[in-house]
Amino acid sequence: SFPEWCEALLASDLSQPRKASFKITIRWYLGWCKRKHVRASVDSIQTFLETIREERKPSSSIFKKWRMALVWFYKEANKGPVIDDVPESLPEPREAWEVKLVKKLRREGLEYSTEKTYRYWCCRFMNFCHPLKPDELSTENLDAFLTHLAVKRRVANGTQKQALNALVFWFRKVKGMEIPEELRFNKARVKKNLPVVLHKKEVKALLAQLSGTYRLMGQLQYGTGMRISDLVRLRVKDIDYANGYILLRFGKGKKDRRVQLPKSLIEPLKDHLAKVEALFKADRADKVAGVYLPSSLERKYPKAGEQWIWHWVYPSRQLSVDPRSGIKRRHHVSTDPFQKQIRRASAKAGISKRITSHVFRHSYATHLLEAGVDIRTVQELLGHKSVETTMIYTHVMMKPGIGVPSPLDQL
Repeated sequence: SFPEWCEALLASDLSQPRKASFKITIRWYLGWCKRKHVRASVDSIQTFLETIREERKPSSSIFKKWRMALVWFYKEANKGPVIDDVPESLPEPREAWEVKLVKKLRREGLEYSTEKTYRYWCCRFMNFCHPLKPDELSTENLDAFLTHLAVKRRVANGTQKQALNALVFWFRKVKGMEIPEELRFNKARVKKNLPVVLHKKEVKALLAQLSGTYRLMGQLQYGTGMRISDLVRLRVKDIDYANGYILLRFGKGKKDRRVQLPKSLIEPLKDHLAKVEALFKADRADKVAGVYLPSSLERKYPKAGEQWIWHWVYPSRQLSVDPRSGIKRRHHVSTDPFQKQIRRASAKAGISKRITSHVFRHSYATHLLEAGVDIRTVQELLGHKSVETTMIYTHVMMKPGIGVPSPLDQL
């Protein structure tokens, strides 16, 4: 049987194409609410619209259609309140505990990605503990939630740790409650999965299926072993052609490190940046706000974001609204289109492995070790805190071990 809103949609005076469009959008929104463990409400509609606008970057006409569908959903089908105009920036959360969380996160200077992750886990925790109020929650509720993630949801150990970090932050920094050193919850199993590594021929075949900027991005990631977050956040000033290295700033753990600049990419990078500079000059002519800078730098050098050296190496084609400041500017390219191109290229190349861009990093480290580079050097190039993390690549090297002939082939 159809849900009530679907029956109301079919009985409405809307045209058939609009009914079909509304149905798709509403189901999309309700599915998002289920995955995010949030209630369908006016607040969640605003968050949903801002999230998909940031991720999908639709045209204004398409975004307007999505919004119209959800306005109808609450105004007509549910006879609920009319949705106010969606603000240019992500609206402040309506719950008092979440407002305090966001303010504390921004006061601590944490990344926006960390802010979204912490808000997500805290929202899941609050929904899990409903109808208890935030002031009534204790570490016993925290133990119950973490145990639920491990036993019922069967999440990975890293996922459970991420939830723990978010909730410990909320209890300590926002709620002002001391957390005991040892919590009593069932820990998720630690799975030691070996990384997926491509053979050099497979890397070559994969890169051959990429084109344009995406190919340059793939070559640079494989040639340096950088994470995809480091790749998309590269700035013009970080490339040192004379000394042959790239400086990665504010990497994982807020650490800076250097990686080698492949000589074969010097000219392609210069050609690429010549095109990017034309886009930069057009932005300056249109008086677009400068690119994002860390808050401390922006306060000290308010006009630095309008300088070429601070511009992104891989800028987005479209302007978008900064979710924190509400300023419309040019951000760096999103990781999603690159990941999609990697999957398509993998299928075209006939590679029967689960491929993401991170495979370039795994392959880079493994091929260095196979070439005889010492593990400490590889550790430094990858930016690993412990050499034990780097040693996992010794288990997927073709030599020694896997390179020896099988006794079956010698029969």
